[in-house]
Amino acid sequence: MQYRDISLMAYEVIYIWIFFVCASLHTQTVDISTRRECILRSLMIYLGEPVEYLIKESQGVQENEAQELDQSAMSIVVAKNDDSHPPTKDVTIFIEGTQVLSQLPSVATAFVMLFGLIYALNLKYPKKLQFTFEFVQKVLMELEAKTMSPKVNRLSAQLYRSE
Repeated sequence: MQYRDISLMAYEVIYIWIFFVCASLHTQTVDISTRRECILRSLMIYLGEPVEYLIKESQGVQENEAQELDQSAMSIVVAKNDDSHPPTKDVTIFIEGTQVLSQLPSVATAFVMLFGLIYALNLKYPKKLQFTFEFVQKVLMELEAKTMSPKVNRLSAQLYRSE
């Protein structure tokens, strides 16, 4: 068996896993924000990009986490407050260590807002997340869709084939 066959099998296993996770989420959860976040995280995993590079979860931003935010180009921070009743979460967008937007309702909303900020401010996508943003731009929004990286093109072809 060649290396190419093994990598295709790995992609198929991940694809099946994502399908079952999303299907079980559909039957268990009514909240659309949770479903969207699951799909976003699954997309990042499928494309081989680290989820924790973009989405960081914390119990409030502490000093060591603030230093970590300075090092990352762009991040979405989910600060959970389990002390309040009912438990709340604050979703915030940071660009180059600076808080840009806060009190967003969900991770999915924060991702869309971050994408809009990148587009409006003419920023480059972070290297570690280039395929996720490229997928959103070229497949979902159909902007400059003719020039795709092979990884995004393969996923796009699989999605159109499964329709």
